[in-house]
Amino acid sequence: NLGYLYEVGHGVPQDNNTAAAYYVQALQQRNAATISEFRDNSTSYSVEVRRAVQQFLIDQGYLTGPADGVIGQRSQDALNAWQNAGR
Repeated sequence: NLGYLYEVGHGVPQDNNTAAAYYVQALQQRNAATISEFRDNSTSYSVEVRRAVQQFLIDQGYLTGPADGVIGQRSQDALNAWQNAGR
């Protein structure tokens, strides 16, 4: 939720970098809602946030290539593989 507040600037200064940090933290904690949102509704997030999620997947070894901010099939497959590895 904090990621969303910072991304849209609701009650806090709008800051995509801070938002991205909170979203990645939620992913690290394997928050099911966050994982689902990035898999199924990624276009609702800023490009900066999507790049940060991709960079997280690159750093974890599940995604290759650039963090281009496009959560397409390549990124979705990486997110699925990362999620399944943690089960």
